[in-house]
Amino acid sequence: MASWINEYAANSWVKLLHSLGPSFPSATASDDEWHSFVYQCFHVPAGLAIVGVVAALAVLVMSCCCGCGRRNPTRRPSSCLPLVMAILTAAVIVCGSLLFWYNAAPAAASMGTTIDKAIGDIKSAYADGVGVQTTTASLQTDLAGLETLCVAAKPIVDPLKAQATELDATIALYIEKIQPIAGNLTSWKQGEGHEIVDIMSMLATVPFVLTLLCVVAVFFGVCCTRATDGSGKCTGCCVKSMGPLVFAPAILLVALCSAGEFGFAIASSSFCNNPDVHFLAVVDFASGSSNSTASQVSSYYVTGKGENPLANQLNTSATQLAEVEQQVTSQQPAIAKACPTWKGYDQLKSDLDTTKQDVDKGQALLTPQNIYPYYHEVVHTFLCDDVVVGLGWLVVFQAIVACVMLPCLICLSERFLTTQHRFRDERLMSAHHPFANSRGY
Repeated sequence: MASWINEYAANSWVKLLHSLGPSFPSATASDDEWHSFVYQCFHVPAGLAIVGVVAALAVLVMSCCCGCGRRNPTRRPSSCLPLVMAILTAAVIVCGSLLFWYNAAPAAASMGTTIDKAIGDIKSAYADGVGVQTTTASLQTDLAGLETLCVAAKPIVDPLKAQATELDATIALYIEKIQPIAGNLTSWKQGEGHEIVDIMSMLATVPFVLTLLCVVAVFFGVCCTRATDGSGKCTGCCVKSMGPLVFAPAILLVALCSAGEFGFAIASSSFCNNPDVHFLAVVDFASGSSNSTASQVSSYYVTGKGENPLANQLNTSATQLAEVEQQVTSQQPAIAKACPTWKGYDQLKSDLDTTKQDVDKGQALLTPQNIYPYYHEVVHTFLCDDVVVGLGWLVVFQAIVACVMLPCLICLSERFLTTQHRFRDERLMSAHHPFANSRGY
């Protein structure tokens, strides 16, 4: 293993979620295999969605049938149970959201910053290549000027011009290879990467807002009956009417959002079960070949195996530049003798020094010690640790809220409000007809 590589160990959430889904596709997988992978990732989450549908339907039925056939109460019902359930429901959804945002939100922000830094370094390495190309052209102009001024210097200048031409060709190939990489990273970050972050933020925010809306509605509805003339009739009607309009859709949406997060978490954990291998598979699939520059560069940085075509081009440029510099230094007396009127030697040396600085900066930017930490932070730390862990907790808490706590809260609140209304009517009837009992005699 290369010295710069940090070996990744899957955490408990990755192992658990991976056991619920399929294996990640290989680099040679077809489009149908990728579609099948996505479909299989949502097999288990589909069960959660179905439970949510059943819970929503149960709330609808209960809203229509609550209180049917019950006898009038003989004592005032207690509001403690629905109020406690409302507080617990709010606490559970808040805890789940906080755990998600505590893990995933900083990870998403840091991931964006890290990718921006990586893009910046690649663009700087590209700019250094362009700088080398520019100074190489200036170098060729200096040599052409010397040859024009002094024909006697042609035997000395021709080998230097040939070396400068080779250097220019090498740098042109380097620029051709590195230019698409920065563009592809930028496009992914602004396109698919930005969309994924937006979707996950929406999936986390919608259940939080809907759950708190239901909790607040129930909480204030129950609290209103504690007033002096609170019979529960109006609030009971409001809560019952909110069943099909708000509560059932809220339960369904929370369950569906949780199922979507569940599927994404399973897919991410399948990737993170062996992230290095699967990252290279994604790069090969996206680039269309394992022999592409992006695949070769990725394999070199991630595994330490193979060659880095970008670094190879710069190393070749450095060697060629050193040869040109050596030739210019050794031939300086001969040039001065053949063309004593030529005053461009200092400019020639300055161009060579500038070119060497650009090549050195490009080599420093492309070292594994500079590039690999970006990969390690984005893939190993942010995606496979922080995001997967945050999603895991969020799915658990949202599933509990959607399938258990919200239906129970709505059932308890409607039952309480109905009982409170009947108790109030019974007390009023007893006050006006002291000899009447609950059966009307």
